[in-house]
Amino acid sequence: MKTTKTKQKTVFEKAQEMTLPQSIQVLTETANVAQKAGLLSVEDSVLVARAIEVVGQGLMPKASEKA
Repeated sequence: MKTTKTKQKTVFEKAQEMTLPQSIQVLTETANVAQKAGLLSVEDSVLVARAIEVVGQGLMPKASEKA
């Protein structure tokens, strides 16, 4: 049986290659975990959710850019 070894990327390599959508996903998941653990106040939760929404809007094409 033939086995192929593939080099696993380190977390630092993955971080260097992270795209904007991936970054937003990481932030969203982190905020969700913190919220579920009760680590965020209601005010903090609202502000974090809005911040993610605002940054995420930068990924969506504007109406004038749609074909």
